[in-house]
Amino acid sequence: MSKERESSSDLFMALATLIGTRGKKRIGVIAEQGKKKLALRSLRKDRNKMYEKLGREVEQLCAAGEVHHPGLLRGVERIQALEKQIEEEQQEVPQK
Repeated sequence: MSKERESSSDLFMALATLIGTRGKKRIGVIAEQGKKKLALRSLRKDRNKMYEKLGREVEQLCAAGEVHHPGLLRGVERIQALEKQIEEEQQEVPQK
Protein backbone atom coordinates (compact mmCIF):
# COMPACT_ATOMS: atom_id res chain seq x y z
CA MET A 1 0.00 0.00 0.00
CA SER A 2 2.85 2.33 0.78
CA LYS A 3 4.33 1.77 -2.69
CA GLU A 4 0.96 2.55 -4.29
CA ARG A 5 0.62 5.70 -2.25
CA GLU A 6 4.18 6.74 -3.11
CA SER A 7 3.58 5.97 -6.78
CA SER A 8 0.34 7.96 -6.77
CA SER A 9 2.08 10.84 -5.03
CA ASP A 10 4.90 10.81 -7.58
CA LEU A 11 2.39 10.70 -10.42
CA PHE A 12 0.43 13.59 -8.90
CA MET A 13 3.60 15.67 -8.46
CA ALA A 14 4.68 14.97 -12.04
CA LEU A 15 1.24 15.96 -13.30
CA ALA A 16 1.18 19.13 -11.16
CA THR A 17 4.64 20.12 -12.45
CA LEU A 18 3.55 19.54 -16.05
CA ILE A 19 0.37 21.58 -15.57
CA GLY A 20 2.31 24.33 -13.80
CA THR A 21 4.89 24.52 -16.57
CA ARG A 22 2.26 24.58 -19.29
CA GLY A 23 0.23 27.13 -17.32
CA LYS A 24 3.22 29.46 -17.01
CA LYS A 25 3.93 29.16 -20.72
CA ARG A 26 0.27 29.80 -21.54
CA ILE A 27 0.16 32.84 -19.26
CA GLY A 28 3.28 34.15 -21.01
CA VAL A 29 1.66 33.66 -24.42
CA ILE A 30 -1.54 35.39 -23.28
CA ALA A 31 0.44 38.30 -21.82
CA GLU A 32 2.38 38.70 -25.07
CA GLN A 33 -0.85 38.64 -27.08
CA GLY A 34 -2.29 41.30 -24.78
CA LYS A 35 0.74 43.53 -25.34
CA LYS A 36 0.42 43.12 -29.10
CA LYS A 37 -3.30 43.94 -29.01
CA LEU A 38 -2.61 47.03 -26.91
CA ALA A 39 0.12 48.18 -29.31
CA LEU A 40 -2.21 47.62 -32.27
CA ARG A 41 -4.99 49.59 -30.57
CA SER A 42 -2.53 52.42 -29.92
CA LEU A 43 -1.42 52.44 -33.57
CA ARG A 44 -5.03 52.57 -34.76
CA LYS A 45 -5.75 55.43 -32.38
CA ASP A 46 -2.73 57.34 -33.69
CA ARG A 47 -3.85 56.72 -37.27
CA ASN A 48 -7.35 58.00 -36.52
CA LYS A 49 -5.92 61.13 -34.90
CA MET A 50 -3.84 61.73 -38.03
CA TYR A 51 -6.92 61.33 -40.24
CA GLU A 52 -8.72 63.88 -38.07
CA LYS A 53 -5.80 66.30 -38.26
CA LEU A 54 -5.54 65.82 -42.02
CA GLY A 55 -9.26 66.46 -42.39
CA ARG A 56 -9.05 69.69 -40.42
CA GLU A 57 -6.11 70.83 -42.53
CA VAL A 58 -8.02 70.09 -45.75
CA GLU A 59 -11.01 71.99 -44.36
CA GLN A 60 -8.79 75.01 -43.70
CA LEU A 61 -7.18 74.77 -47.13
CA CYS A 62 -10.60 74.65 -48.78
CA ALA A 63 -11.78 77.64 -46.75
CA ALA A 64 -8.67 79.57 -47.80
CA GLY A 65 -9.32 78.72 -51.45
CA GLU A 66 -6.08 76.77 -51.79
CA VAL A 67 -7.81 73.45 -52.61
CA HIS A 68 -10.42 73.17 -55.35
CA HIS A 69 -11.17 69.45 -55.51
CA PRO A 70 -14.95 68.92 -55.92
CA GLY A 71 -15.07 65.88 -53.61
CA LEU A 72 -13.19 67.66 -50.86
CA LEU A 73 -15.33 70.76 -51.23
CA ARG A 74 -18.50 68.64 -50.89
CA GLY A 75 -17.06 67.05 -47.75
CA VAL A 76 -16.28 70.44 -46.24
CA GLU A 77 -19.81 71.65 -47.08
CA ARG A 78 -21.23 68.56 -45.34
CA ILE A 79 -19.10 69.26 -42.26
CA GLN A 80 -20.30 72.86 -42.22
CA ALA A 81 -23.92 71.70 -42.44
CA LEU A 82 -23.34 69.30 -39.55
CA GLU A 83 -21.72 72.06 -37.48
CA LYS A 84 -24.75 74.28 -38.10
CA GLN A 85 -27.08 71.46 -37.10
CA ILE A 86 -25.05 70.85 -33.91
CA GLU A 87 -25.27 74.54 -33.00
CA GLU A 88 -29.05 74.51 -33.52
CA GLU A 89 -29.46 71.40 -31.38
CA GLN A 90 -27.25 72.85 -28.64
CA GLN A 91 -29.49 75.92 -28.42
CA GLU A 92 -32.41 73.63 -27.59
CA VAL A 93 -30.52 71.91 -24.76
CA PRO A 94 -30.81 73.73 -21.44
CA GLN A 95 -27.49 75.09 -20.14
CA LYS A 96 -26.57 74.77 -16.47
